[in-house]
Amino acid sequence: MISISKKYFFSFFIRQACWELANQANFHNISGPVCAADGSFYARQCDILTSKCWCVTPTGIHIIGFESKPEENANCGRYFS
Repeated sequence: MISISKKYFFSFFIRQACWELANQANFHNISGPVCAADGSFYARQCDILTSKCWCVTPTGIHIIGFESKPEENANCGRYFS
């Protein structure tokens, strides 16, 4: 039996989730998440059509109260250093 750590198993599905959501959004020609090279969610997500941005956790969960406009320089990554 192959032993896989829970952390690796969880991170694999998080990476897949971001890429899958991005691919589905692209397929339907709608705004979707922006994924980092490792598959995690970028800390700052934006919807250009609504001119709104928000901070998310590395797993893509929206952090309430951390919204901004695209032209504003919100440093969402500082919450996860």
